[in-house]
Amino acid sequence: MKVVPSDQTMKQLAGDFTDYLAAVRRLSSHTVTAYTRDLKVFTDFMESEDLPFPPDRRAVRAYISSLNRKGLEKRSVNRNLAAVRGFFRYLRRRELLQTDPFEEVENLKEGRRIPAFLRIEELEAMMESPGTDFSSRRNHMILELLYSTGCRVGEASGISIDDIDLRAGRIRVMGKGSKERFVYLGEPARQSVRDYLGMRRALLERLGKIDGENSLFVNKRGGALSDRSIRNIVKAAAAGAGVDRKVSPHTLRHSFATHLVEGGAGIRSVQELLGHSSLRATQVYTHAELDRLRKVHAGAHPHGSKTGLGKKDEGKDD
Repeated sequence: MKVVPSDQTMKQLAGDFTDYLAAVRRLSSHTVTAYTRDLKVFTDFMESEDLPFPPDRRAVRAYISSLNRKGLEKRSVNRNLAAVRGFFRYLRRRELLQTDPFEEVENLKEGRRIPAFLRIEELEAMMESPGTDFSSRRNHMILELLYSTGCRVGEASGISIDDIDLRAGRIRVMGKGSKERFVYLGEPARQSVRDYLGMRRALLERLGKIDGENSLFVNKRGGALSDRSIRNIVKAAAAGAGVDRKVSPHTLRHSFATHLVEGGAGIRSVQELLGHSSLRATQVYTHAELDRLRKVHAGAHPHGSKTGLGKKDEGKDD
């Protein structure tokens, strides 16, 4: 090990790591914020317990125990450990440490968590009867676009006018790790974008900003719409439609993926559309694929129906 960091240096190194994630890895601001929050939990614990840095095995066990004592879900504990492991891998790459104290720490075993998604009728209720004013048309377009493309909120907020190809029905987005991909607009979404673009242009012309703002989503003052504003728009639409549970842009992304699989899309195709680098991240949607296959089996197999008879044999006496 080249250095033995003090508590102050430990926090400085954590800051260097999150700066690296933003500037070099180019992770989204949401992801960097999550890493920063999780690393603060770690550095605060080390400081409050006056433990050595880098931690020894006893300190590592004490830290994991502290997370469990907080009553966190296994998923939250694993997310925190992923951030800490990433931090120590970064220190190893910089040759500031010779060993990684978290290298052999395994995640807690989680049950498979099925993502929350909306039923078709709930989505239709959220999107029906948009008003005629600018904000109503824009909000309706945002809902249509998020559901049609499966974009992450950060990807959607980063869309510029130049990224849109309405003729081809597709949009170029920048995903995690600065990976570019195309997402696709169904006809309702394409028409909604087309209607909105006319109103957007009229607004920017009126404000004298037609050549100054390239973001697709703009507010009534002509500025780019923030991630938080998009989240609030989705939340308000769900509440207005009577959806009595938490709904976010990511819920629309989960709905997009689940409905694709239910409709017969292959997992690998859904992986590409979502921009997942690993198939493992997409396999959470296999619950929909299994439900679809079960229904196919029940409807097509001679002994698949509840009566034990195939459809062709139902009602026969012999």
